Amino acid sequence: DYHVEVSRRIKEDYGNGRDYYALRGKQILEIPQSVQDRPAREYLRWHNEEVYLG
Repeated sequence: DYHVEVSRRIKEDYGNGRDYYALRGKQILEIPQSVQDRPAREYLRWHNEEVYLG
């Protein structure tokens, strides 16, 4: 289950984001068929915990 996360910092840092906020929480339907071509879950988890600023 892949879905879109959008940081509130888009609005705080750039004063916009309306188009992005419309995507928040939406499921990503087009992902690579091959598991090896998809982002590794552990890397996504790391990014969400260490890089993503919510």
